[in-house]
Amino acid sequence: MRTKLQKAVALILVLVLVLVLGCTFMAAAEEDDVKLPDDGQMDLDIIFVLDASGSMLSSDPNKIALDAFNLFVDLCDESCGVGYTVYTEKIKASSKIVDIKDDKALSKVKQEIASLEYDSYGDTDIALGLTNAMKTFSEQKKADAKKNRAIILLSDGNTHLLNGPRTLDASKKELQETLTKLNEMNIPVYTIGLNYDGTLDKRETENIASSTGGKSFETKSSSELTGITSDIFSDIYKIEGTKREISKEGNVNIIIKDNSVFYVNVIIRTQENINKMNPVLRSPSNVNVPLKNNPKLRFTSTPSYALIKLIYPESGIYTLHLDNADNTNCTVTQLDFYSVYVNQTMPETAGLGEPILIKSSLQNKDAVVDDIDLLNTMKMVAIITRDNGDRQEIELQRDSLGYYSAEFTPVAIGNYTVYTSAITEKFSKESEKQELAVGVTAGDIDTSSTEEQEDIVSNVITVIGYVVAIGAIIAVIIVVIIFTGSKKQKKLVSSVQSVKKSEPVKPKPVARPAPKPQVKEPEPERVEIPIFEHESLDKIIKKGTDDAFATKSADEFETDVELEKLIKKGSDDPFHANADSYEVDPALAALIKTGGDGLSGGKIEPAEETDDDEEESE
Repeated sequence: MRTKLQKAVALILVLVLVLVLGCTFMAAAEEDDVKLPDDGQMDLDIIFVLDASGSMLSSDPNKIALDAFNLFVDLCDESCGVGYTVYTEKIKASSKIVDIKDDKALSKVKQEIASLEYDSYGDTDIALGLTNAMKTFSEQKKADAKKNRAIILLSDGNTHLLNGPRTLDASKKELQETLTKLNEMNIPVYTIGLNYDGTLDKRETENIASSTGGKSFETKSSSELTGITSDIFSDIYKIEGTKREISKEGNVNIIIKDNSVFYVNVIIRTQENINKMNPVLRSPSNVNVPLKNNPKLRFTSTPSYALIKLIYPESGIYTLHLDNADNTNCTVTQLDFYSVYVNQTMPETAGLGEPILIKSSLQNKDAVVDDIDLLNTMKMVAIITRDNGDRQEIELQRDSLGYYSAEFTPVAIGNYTVYTSAITEKFSKESEKQELAVGVTAGDIDTSSTEEQEDIVSNVITVIGYVVAIGAIIAVIIVVIIFTGSKKQKKLVSSVQSVKKSEPVKPKPVARPAPKPQVKEPEPERVEIPIFEHESLDKIIKKGTDDAFATKSADEFETDVELEKLIKKGSDDPFHANADSYEVDPALAALIKTGGDGLSGGKIEPAEETDDDEEESE
């Protein structure tokens, strides 16, 4: 049983917990409105939607579609996530989105994809696959939903539901609803149509892509799937891939122009066995670079492609050698990914004709990028769009610290959208878009509207958080005061009680009424009858035994020893119906019938005789 102290401590802990939760709630409410800046990582979640209908047995007999999935995963960094949906006229298999940095989960997904088999009897329901992918995205945590998201749809035909389970019209209706929702969620769909027999409905695949902001690709050979996959990756990140020439000796130059490259992906595609080409890589200092067990390099090889990923490579020229490779049987593509982002600052309001300063910089996780080799090849441009559709571009100039700036003077009242784009021959990066409100003067502009409403809601939530926190503090103080007061009161009561024990107070005399005279009732006449049949019988009657003789009468016991053993056992219903066999005083028979209570000193009080008793005694 807990003491009062333990209860008080427990209550205090609960109140402190309420206080912490209140502060956390308040902080979370404030943080929820803050958009985290791009940190230069890829931050992409991708879902592959793969057609597994029977026609894929002919269009992709070597299951190159699975290699395309693996290649895209290999191109990504550890900030990305990947999932898949495999469909026919029903969902054959699917997964949640797993982090690429989770080796165990990623390995499981790759194994599941590798075990995929095309269904020779399966039809095609494209809407079903896309809807399932959309639901997977909808189930993501709120933090993950802030990442870039995309879907890659690969199919070799059109929606075809010869055997149901639903009609073609129902599928098309769902497709349009799903495309509308994906567009609202800013999730582009990149379509890859395998048109090996010329039956692909290009209008459907192009509609799916254009309705969501994606792109549509078409090929007649599955061997081109890995190349298309790298093109999709390049489009998502605005990276310009560079095709490298292969010399007669089988050498390829991989050129790194600056030290700001995060990843360099070298994709080798061939219809030959890549392992027979025996790839060897040499650094700019002409030293062999190990392709295995190298923390600064990752090497992946499949029957249709090989990928060399250099992590933060040094600038210069790497040399890749491939045995028996030339420009006819092999393709080498270089994709450079820069772990940088564009940070833009500018005022939110301006007066008509008032010049405003737009300032931008290229940054990585740590600071402003000052790599001169990179900056000298980069152009920074501000794109300004007015609400009536007018658009203009202003080039920003760089200072010695790596910051770019330019002035913009609005010539019309209205709302403007401004963002900065950093453009190089390798990549293009865009800043977050900012809103600019222009009035006659900056002071005349009402910028409340939506932002002000959001601020009001945020302030209300903040106030609630503070109220909860303050209430918890007050409650803790009250509990401490009550607990302290109870301890003092307990001590006071204890001291008073000790005084009372040491000096007892004599009670005042109380007048009592005179006692009434008691009339002595006559005692009932007792007849003492000694028991002489058995000494043990006297003992058993004194003790009041249970079922002492069972089915025997006391006379059947030849010795007192046997009777003593029975008495020690104890039983209910002494003598049963054998009481009449005792030819002794009727009082004893009555006693045996009624039980042995009320006996004392071996004497038996005579029972009142009934008519039955008199007959028995006669």
